[in-house]
Amino acid sequence: MTIWSAGYRVRLITPLDEDKALKEGAEFIGETFILFVSGGWLVWEYNRGKEKERAKEEAKRAEAKAERDNLQAKLRALDLRLKALESVVKANSQSILNLGERYVEPPSKDLVPIDEAPEKAKRVSKVLLKAATARWMEIKLESKSSRAAKSRKGAGGNGPHGDRRLLRS
Repeated sequence: MTIWSAGYRVRLITPLDEDKALKEGAEFIGETFILFVSGGWLVWEYNRGKEKERAKEEAKRAEAKAERDNLQAKLRALDLRLKALESVVKANSQSILNLGERYVEPPSKDLVPIDEAPEKAKRVSKVLLKAATARWMEIKLESKSSRAAKSRKGAGGNGPHGDRRLLRS
């Protein structure tokens, strides 16, 4: 019809052979069926692969969460043990004998709860590590000097083996 409306005249359309038309139509339907089946299979395989990948990622996430929870539990246990040790040290530093150093409470602004954000914990832990290292070195030097003074005092000036040398002579 559009051909006729555009001004063209159709002179002759050869009729199709019925057998040939059926054969070409069946071939077209068969090819279309194969195309849709192969496309569906391709989509199915893609989704199956994605599902396997999601399952692997979920397993990794679950494993990481379990490990994180385990480490968090260990940290909490260590925190409780540290608090118990601090209470013992406080009690010992307030005893009548007053042996050794007095317990120095760390500043509360530098204390980081275990559940706090890791960025702040890292920043504060570096500061605490430096302070703890400096304090440890200070205590170590003080203990060396106090031991040296005690050994000089107890030895009577005869060196570290003071009393034993006196017995020999």
